[in-house]
Amino acid sequence: MVRMQEMFARMCDYGQQSPYTKDELEKAHLANSKMPRGLAEPSRITKILQHLKKEPRPLLPAFRSLKLTYAFRNDHFGARHFVKEDLPRIAYSNPTLEIAVNKIPKKPEDVLVPEMEVVFRNGESQRINMDNKWSTAILEELLNLHSRISPNIKVKPGDLTFAGESGGRKTGRRMKV
Repeated sequence: MVRMQEMFARMCDYGQQSPYTKDELEKAHLANSKMPRGLAEPSRITKILQHLKKEPRPLLPAFRSLKLTYAFRNDHFGARHFVKEDLPRIAYSNPTLEIAVNKIPKKPEDVLVPEMEVVFRNGESQRINMDNKWSTAILEELLNLHSRISPNIKVKPGDLTFAGESGGRKTGRRMKV
């Protein structure tokens, strides 16, 4: 804007007449300037954190580990979508939970039923059949199992710490794929 004012002042000093008024030049300059026109889009890391923190947060303090088994490709779409979309949220919300994912190569003639083995803190385990289920149904079944097993457990966000820590920083990953 300062540059436009200087140009206009120089034109007037030399006795030249501008076809535009000073206000018209300023408006044209503002319209063509490279100033930001709005808020920038959230960064990729912000989007990932929003996904990890979205409600309902899958807090599962009664579980010790989850072991998933499904076909490597061409089958078990709900289980694969669950691993891609919901399992990172579970791992983020439950840093002490051990998670193991086994992708088994499967031939078309092989019969493999996708399942999740849930091991509780008391040592017991239970299997969840993931065959022909949507990822949301698998997550809902997992949350319902947790609420049936431990209806009294109330967890505050600060109660969970990472394995091998005393409240400090994160030391390693527990999600094995």
